[in-house]
Amino acid sequence: MRTITIRRTAIRLLTSTWYPLRASRSEPYGGPRRAERARQTLPSSQGLVSTTPGRRQRALGCVTAFGVILVLAAPAAAQDPDWLRALERGVEAQAHALARVFALDEAQRGLRGRGADDPRFGPEVTERVSRTVRLDRTGTLDLSNIVGAIVVTGVGGDEVRIEAVKRTRNPNEASARADLEAVQIEVRELGNRVDVRTEYPRGRRNLVVAVEFTVSVPQDASVGVRTVSGDVRVTNVRGELRVDATSGSVQVSSARRLVAVKSVSGDVQVTDAQADGTVSVTTVSGHQVIRGLKARGVESQSVSGGLTLTDMDCERTDLRTISGNITYSGPLARAGRYEAQTHSGNISLAVAAGGFDVEASTFSGDFRSDYALTLGGGQVETGGRGRRPGPSNRAIRGRFGDGGALLSLRSFSGNIAITRR
Repeated sequence: MRTITIRRTAIRLLTSTWYPLRASRSEPYGGPRRAERARQTLPSSQGLVSTTPGRRQRALGCVTAFGVILVLAAPAAAQDPDWLRALERGVEAQAHALARVFALDEAQRGLRGRGADDPRFGPEVTERVSRTVRLDRTGTLDLSNIVGAIVVTGVGGDEVRIEAVKRTRNPNEASARADLEAVQIEVRELGNRVDVRTEYPRGRRNLVVAVEFTVSVPQDASVGVRTVSGDVRVTNVRGELRVDATSGSVQVSSARRLVAVKSVSGDVQVTDAQADGTVSVTTVSGHQVIRGLKARGVESQSVSGGLTLTDMDCERTDLRTISGNITYSGPLARAGRYEAQTHSGNISLAVAAGGFDVEASTFSGDFRSDYALTLGGGQVETGGRGRRPGPSNRAIRGRFGDGGALLSLRSFSGNIAITRR
């Protein structure tokens, strides 16, 4: 029965996304407001119909591959209810992720490929906007953009300095200037809060203007950044920090109260950061690299991308990806819980610990431990001779030392390794 259920799930994915993609036709480009609407909503699979033929073919291959993997994996997954539920959630996440990414594709091509960065549409024309407003060191800055890079730096003082550059291309300079003037940078002071937003005029679907922000903010202030299309870099912010990007890479360094980082289509890099509680890092199509994070916990999740976490200092981890490897290194807290799960990829943990319990399972991979594990009264030797290939690997429970931290490691088609740090 479970085999039938998961196969039905795979068929739902194939029929709800494969056929609309195959039959789709490109539509006219959208504009800034369409991009904003797409960012704020999670469209159904019908939103996939506006992609280019090349992108449709790649999406067809991706969806077909996931469907085939699920159909083939059904008999094995059916033996384990947890795998079944996890795979079903993965299928659903993949379908929604593809829908959102490709629904945004048309609007983003209309904004970026049709003028702002393409010299074929004429010489570049720019307009600079500068504003300085006061903000208490414990205040909040909220910055929202549609298209364009964002750089935010925490500094001393009690002022927010905003440098914005509006860019467009047009063979007619007068028309270009009119387009730039039509896009406004709204700066609103609301008590102990500053809101900065890019406002596009209504009814101008083909207005192609990108806005790049360079902002300095009191380093102890809280910061929220949202963008549809553009890279984001945030440095030296000590207040609460949240970053949400739809299409673009995100880099965060020297943050002291990191809360969440999200990117639908783009890589995420976090370096030398801290948090009071649990940090959430989420990508759909992109790799995550996290170095030197000190937090109570970290939730790192991706649909299609690897997770690399090094020099970590956490009591709890929840690391999940559908397609990608998971790498983690750092000391283990005595009562910590460290979970890692991937459907198609390897799991590698380099840890330093006086003791831990491990629960590991892999359907078609190998398990190896550099630590001497006690398995049901037996002993697995160190130095790599604890390798257990093949089906006998399905569920391994072991203990090193007197236990303590719990490692829960699961890969459907990949190897699992625990090495000394």
